[in-house]
Amino acid sequence: MSLTTSEVHTGVTAETLASISTPDRVETRLGALEFTDGAPADASLNIGAVSYPGTFAGSLAELKELPQDFIGAKPVLETGVADAQCIDGMLLVKEIRSTHYASRPMGRDNYHIYDYNLFHMNLRQNVETRVARYLANPPPKPVITKPSLAPAN
Repeated sequence: MSLTTSEVHTGVTAETLASISTPDRVETRLGALEFTDGAPADASLNIGAVSYPGTFAGSLAELKELPQDFIGAKPVLETGVADAQCIDGMLLVKEIRSTHYASRPMGRDNYHIYDYNLFHMNLRQNVETRVARYLANPPPKPVITKPSLAPAN
């Protein structure tokens, strides 16, 4: 079943979606970045989410200082925490399989504060692959010419 923009993003205009959407393919020196709208990625493909446990609940406006249980907290690495699907250029997560992502200071269904945390190890692996590719095939060094000191005619 295909979801329409209005079904997925209630209250978000087509203009807003267009302004933040990503093309399906972007060519880079390190290879193509591909974003396939509608193709779901099962949580089993999530090789590691990283969280920092704590008990903060509420909104960002209510946060006056860092909660004590956040200070010195050790990161928790969990696999298979979240699925992902890109629809109209926006990342959607249907379910989070962990108790470490309960805070929703930006709203009940808004996981934006966890964008990197939920897919940390996948992003890390992707960066390692791209850096290795770059180092194996660095760009040519630019040719720098010295300016001429001859007087202009």
